[in-house]
Amino acid sequence: MLFLYFITIILISYYQFKFLSTLNIFLDKNTNKLQAVHKNLIPRSGGIGLALILLISLVFIEIIYELDYLKFYPFLICIFLIGLIDDYGFKINPNIRLLCLFIILLLFFYIFDLKLRTTGIGILDSFINIYNLQYITVSICFLIIINGSNFIDGVNGNLSIHYIILFLFIFLITPPLQEGLKIEVQSLLICFVAFLFFNLKNKLFFGDGGAYLSGAILGLLIIFLMYDDTSISPFFYIILTSYLGSEVLVSFVRRVIKKESGVIADFNHLHSMLFKIFKTKTKMNPHVSTTLLINLIYFIAVFPSLFFASSFEITRNYAIILYIFFILFYFVVKKIFKNLI
Repeated sequence: MLFLYFITIILISYYQFKFLSTLNIFLDKNTNKLQAVHKNLIPRSGGIGLALILLISLVFIEIIYELDYLKFYPFLICIFLIGLIDDYGFKINPNIRLLCLFIILLLFFYIFDLKLRTTGIGILDSFINIYNLQYITVSICFLIIINGSNFIDGVNGNLSIHYIILFLFIFLITPPLQEGLKIEVQSLLICFVAFLFFNLKNKLFFGDGGAYLSGAILGLLIIFLMYDDTSISPFFYIILTSYLGSEVLVSFVRRVIKKESGVIADFNHLHSMLFKIFKTKTKMNPHVSTTLLINLIYFIAVFPSLFFASSFEITRNYAIILYIFFILFYFVVKKIFKNLI
């Protein structure tokens, strides 16, 4: 049964992305924007394929393992549609889009009574509980992951390879008894690998819809794991999302200092500057070089945490070190980038 299921997922993933890459829908027509690194009109419909694989996998694990995750699908699609509207070319004010995301998240967590099990910080947990900020807190965490996913999706392969690594780590720490959840993660891995094939060939993008959906899926998986395996330190998940989180943190601080909008895209992200450096100073493919460098560093930095994921103190200190490392790495790259212009 499982063999046939995974063969089906592989075939559907490959051929749906192949089909979507041939359709001239959701084209990225604004190739002159400051942060653009492409000059061709590429479909941004990859998120549609991710949404389909997600639906198939959720139906399968509900039928076979009786895991009622399918009830969350409408919420995920709402998040996806907010990004897809932008992919279609109907521009929404970034602040309104952020507000819509926050309202949807807040309503979702309230309706399903989903909260973070703990932040790992006792004083913060007490403050959240006293003032009933549980739903607001988890909504903000989701916004960080969703927007971080959208931030890093500017170079071919960066988002998909990063999520392949993320899902691999999640698969490794998922409790053995949670076979249904493991199958869900494996299905997503197959989907992202299939998408990567077309993305690296510059034939298909995930678009904002796909990036938003990826972030929402990752956030839900983390919440499920926090409740399923209480032995894992909450700081481990901060380590896991360190690249996404540091991108959002640096972008937020940078824009506050410069008094710029915190939600409008720019060319100051880590991958954007590295792309420019590789394109200007080397003969290597800038997309592949940028993607491999960032994600290789991320993999090397995060992989050791799998061996001490249950240690509260070690993961807390390691998370701090990792954020400092990524922030310093950003500023080193920025200094090199500034010397080029």
